[in-house]
Amino acid sequence: MRILISGISGKMGQLLKSDILSSNDFEFAGGFDLVEDIKEPLIFDVCVDFSHVSQVNKVIDYVKHMNKPLVIATTGLSDDHFKYIDQASKSIAIFQSYNYSFGIQVLLKALQSVLPMISDFDIEITEKHHQYKVDAPSGTAITIYEEIKKQRKDAEPIYQYDSQRKSNQVGIHSLRAGSIVGEHEVLLATKDEMITIKHEALSKQIFTQGALRAAKFINDKKSGLYHMTDLVKEML
Repeated sequence: MRILISGISGKMGQLLKSDILSSNDFEFAGGFDLVEDIKEPLIFDVCVDFSHVSQVNKVIDYVKHMNKPLVIATTGLSDDHFKYIDQASKSIAIFQSYNYSFGIQVLLKALQSVLPMISDFDIEITEKHHQYKVDAPSGTAITIYEEIKKQRKDAEPIYQYDSQRKSNQVGIHSLRAGSIVGEHEVLLATKDEMITIKHEALSKQIFTQGALRAAKFINDKKSGLYHMTDLVKEML
């Protein structure tokens, strides 16, 4: 399978290229940083986007023009981006996730099981990343909150307390320091006990390997929008 990389010069793009070159299942089809830099037709099966959020719509337009599947691994997307992605997915297959780690899917599954049993527990989400990450809170923290919201309909996110917390508030806290790859922790607490569910990424390779699994998954799919939940269902 031939993989085209959008965001080839970035750290994730370079790591993805290295993974492809060392794999027997994938072939490096080339890469670019800006769509306007593409001077000749590129032959590929799936494009994986690890570019900047400012480039996402242009990448979508290019891949749509080429009528190929797209894996979006760029973070910091806005509501307008998601509308654009949704519209484009009517024409091509698009796989989008904030986090391509399988372990995060395990964390979400754990929450699905635990939350119905602890309706009176306070919930706090903490995410930690390296000092260069530009968006906060992380997309994964938002995904965790959205999972909580499915079961606690009255949940409201709060990013900084300036008064006593309300029972339906879910604190979302971001830390940026050093070279932390990624850490997400969900704290569930009452007056007398606490439960912590935590995931820590030890290398960025879990994200590139996950993106390649998504590329293999989406390669033969019809047009539509796919997520990690779809991939996990096929794996199980």
